[in-house]
Amino acid sequence: MYFVDFGNGNYERISAATLSDVKEVVNDMIGYNQSDVIIYDDDSMREICRREWWGVKYNSNEYPPEIDPICYGDFGYYGDWTTEYAD
Repeated sequence: MYFVDFGNGNYERISAATLSDVKEVVNDMIGYNQSDVIIYDDDSMREICRREWWGVKYNSNEYPPEIDPICYGDFGYYGDWTTEYAD
């Protein structure tokens, strides 16, 4: 079980077989809120990974480019998941 903080006052508990599965579910739930999205281990409340919010337009020419950004036009984007632990 995982605990997700969407950075906007909304929290969800998500049950999934792997962290990759949780990330897929969360990617579909993310909305424009200008805050990082953080996944925690539900038992220890230890941060497992996050998608950082960048308040600038995504530029694919930057190095290194993001692999899977979630973009909101000129308003900003969520970068790739940063992971502390493997699945």
